Amino acid sequence: MPVEGCIMSIDFVEWKGRAWLAPVWRENERTRSPTRLIAPRFAPGMPPLAGSNILQIFLEMPLTKTLLIDGLVPEHLRDLIEVIESPDVVLPMGTEPWL
Repeated sequence: MPVEGCIMSIDFVEWKGRAWLAPVWRENERTRSPTRLIAPRFAPGMPPLAGSNILQIFLEMPLTKTLLIDGLVPEHLRDLIEVIESPDVVLPMGTEPWL
């Protein structure tokens, strides 16, 4: 995914019925958890996109490294995205997050 002139590899997860970007992970020998989840906000009544379809929205949106790595939402994106810090998502090591 293009971010500030660079290409970044970013995982996504399905959580609470929608797809979220999971750019940073905490890991131990048995499990891994995303540090934060990022998803676009949708208008009331509009269903969120599932699976990798969410990536298409983010290709149109200028994401920043500080958003992805530190969770700092730029002013111009505050009404467009939702960030969840320390979500209750735990995967066994070796599990691909998008499966």
